[in-house]
Amino acid sequence: MRERKYAGRLEQAKIFDNTYREKISQTEIAKICETHAGKGEHSKVLLIAFDAVRPDVLLNIVTSSDTEKYPYSETVPGSGIGLIKEEGGLYFCYTGGDPERKETWQESSTIPGFATILSGEWCTGHHVRTNNDGFAFCADTFLLRCAKAGKKVSFNAAWDAFF
Repeated sequence: MRERKYAGRLEQAKIFDNTYREKISQTEIAKICETHAGKGEHSKVLLIAFDAVRPDVLLNIVTSSDTEKYPYSETVPGSGIGLIKEEGGLYFCYTGGDPERKETWQESSTIPGFATILSGEWCTGHHVRTNNDGFAFCADTFLLRCAKAGKKVSFNAAWDAFF
């Protein structure tokens, strides 16, 4: 019941391009990025990931009241989220593994989540089930696949655990 109420409040804001029931798997993020990067010689992908940010935080950034939304403007605080929504979209996603396949279940923690986002696989593919398994990572990332296809790639992080 509590989850439905929370999801309903988020859906009422109409900032997401899907409903909570239509949430996509974190495994899809790598596929979306890789597909977009392969669309043309000048295609670019910028994946910005924030650790431990709940979707309702976006309500405080995108809306100034219950009815007024921030359009994109360089002078309006938070409007960068509006631009991201307009040009790429904001989507509900889920982590933790495929609910139907227990063998894929992993912690909804930083390192397993980023391993999934970057590889497009659950822990059965990348071998990172908990935050303590970071060095077990053994999958190609979408960045590596793009580099092998001749694209220029860069990975930047402000967290020592990635290195």
